[in-house]
Amino acid sequence: MGKKLRGRYPGAAHRDAIPGIPVCYVLSIWAALFFLDSVVRVYTGSRPLSAGSLLSLLLTLPPSFLLASLSSLAGTGINRALSFFFLLLPTVFAMLQTVYFTVFHTFFSLYSIVGASAVMEFNQDVLEAFADARWPLALLLAPLAAWFVRGRRFIPPRRLPLRAALCLAAGFFLSQFAAWALIQTMSEGAVSTRYLYQEAFVPTLTVERFGIFTAARLDARNLLFPREAQPSGEAETQAQTQAQPEPPPGTEAAKTALEAGTGAETGYTANTLDIDFDALTRSAPNQTIRGMHDYFRQVKPTLKNKYTGMFRGKNLIW
Repeated sequence: MGKKLRGRYPGAAHRDAIPGIPVCYVLSIWAALFFLDSVVRVYTGSRPLSAGSLLSLLLTLPPSFLLASLSSLAGTGINRALSFFFLLLPTVFAMLQTVYFTVFHTFFSLYSIVGASAVMEFNQDVLEAFADARWPLALLLAPLAAWFVRGRRFIPPRRLPLRAALCLAAGFFLSQFAAWALIQTMSEGAVSTRYLYQEAFVPTLTVERFGIFTAARLDARNLLFPREAQPSGEAETQAQTQAQPEPPPGTEAAKTALEAGTGAETGYTANTLDIDFDALTRSAPNQTIRGMHDYFRQVKPTLKNKYTGMFRGKNLIW
């Protein structure tokens, strides 16, 4: 039976070190995904040797286990069709991201699909982008070419046994956990890697830190399970201030408090900064600047509101 199987499926009986488990197949998918990710990252300005490259390498391993499992569910014909589809899909995605970045200098997200029709206004730019990015686009076709030349020989010729399927599932969860655990240690900086992975989605930064495939997964997560901005710092203090007793509206006490800028009628204080306008006026280089200082000194400040301080400690300028 073993000789008959080898004759019918050349190369399928197997070069894997672990019997029944398609190790070489998993490694070939991993190499293809990491190669696609690296081409896009380097073309868009990321350094080839960086922490982002390491995370890209780790984060493309779990989907490699998953895709190997999904394309090993049946016989040779179906497995080969699934294998080709699961390689074609990330290749097309990487090429679309490359062209989109060439035109708009950022990466498209799922939110961009809503306004996809607007992209047609740039059809001439898109055509030029294909020409400008011809070399990275050609490189992105390399895994497909390798699949036709040698890659098909690693595809399992029949459905995987239960033991092999469980091993692939264990590899998926363990590799995903290892990547997650490493990311939890990266909490330094104004926009830390851990914060980008768990809280925010900034297309360019997310691709630079994790790669295009993980960025797409995080984008889908944020779209399906949006996170609400949590007020912090002064906003929390203001929420507590709202519960304090207020003078009855229209009374002299309320009028005096409002005019004084304490905002007792609403529970909010005046939104002011400690600015020495006298010193600024004395040091003004000309009459125009002096007049501006005099004007801002006399402007009545507005009151703070429930949104004041909501983004304290957040870096809103990337």
